[in-house]
Amino acid sequence: MSDRLRERLIARIRANGPLHFDEFMEAALYDPQDGFFSSASPARADGDFVTSPHLSPVFSGLLTVQARDMWHSLEQPSPFTVVDLGAGEGALARGIAHAAQSDEEFTKALRVVAVERAAAAREALAAGGLETLADVSDIEPFEGVVFANELLDNVPFRLYAAGVEIVIDVEGEGLVARPPLAEAARVVSPGTEDLVGAISKKLQRGYAIFIDYGFSGGEALESIRGYRSHHLVDDILRDPGSSDVTGPVDFDALVARARADGLQTWGPVFQRDALMALGYRATLDRMRADQAEKEQAGEWRMAVEYYGERGQAAMLVDPAGLGGLKVLSLGTPRLPAPRALA
Repeated sequence: MSDRLRERLIARIRANGPLHFDEFMEAALYDPQDGFFSSASPARADGDFVTSPHLSPVFSGLLTVQARDMWHSLEQPSPFTVVDLGAGEGALARGIAHAAQSDEEFTKALRVVAVERAAAAREALAAGGLETLADVSDIEPFEGVVFANELLDNVPFRLYAAGVEIVIDVEGEGLVARPPLAEAARVVSPGTEDLVGAISKKLQRGYAIFIDYGFSGGEALESIRGYRSHHLVDDILRDPGSSDVTGPVDFDALVARARADGLQTWGPVFQRDALMALGYRATLDRMRADQAEKEQAGEWRMAVEYYGERGQAAMLVDPAGLGGLKVLSLGTPRLPAPRALA
């Protein structure tokens, strides 16, 4: 792992003073040369985390069910724009485009837009045939839905412990938090609220659905986390750019900002409950029936594949895992609640 980013941050602090945590996080994740989401980052060569659309196509299929319901609620506009915000490798955007093909009329109206700030990722998305933008503010006003799956925890935020802001300083030849990073540090994310504001300006009629881990209603604060190759890292300051940095989403702050912008809000609910409301059990029943059919026909390889796919899909609703993520929906005035949160 290159030490360039740490050395540049140390030089910056020595010249200008300590960094706010959001400034450190911006560099650690999004520095064009050495940030974690940079195309040059070796930390991502073997993968770093698994999200719901990567785990099972059932997730994208059920969100497509939700999008089609919303299309009907909006009286079937054409185009009906689905924005995958923070698209990454585009698994969700491609999954929705594929799942929508079972409904010819919906497919004709559907426009899928992948929004991704990392330039290298945008190039790959565009090469794969997806309409791609760098920022939600780049899209013209539209009717449709914005899906943001595990995006907000990567929007840079500031940290406070006991009312004191945590900043990043230099100690010796390394970086240190002052005061030390606390388990119950409070996250304040103006960037997240700005994102809600940008969506409210672009969304003429429709919805936004945010899926992430976080807190609401006085729940205990969760800790700041770093991930590398599917494992927690013990010190996110040691090698900036080598690991993902995430923090819990303040869903109450999101609700307050959305309502201030004139939007309706529903939730948050757990991902498990949202997917159940969208027909998860019926989907798994069909997969089980397909498996039984292959077994009866003696097609054991296909039967085993169906069994494995069911196991992967079950992880989407595991309360101790992805099923414990929270789902919040926003909507323009006078629209019904989305099925996932009704």
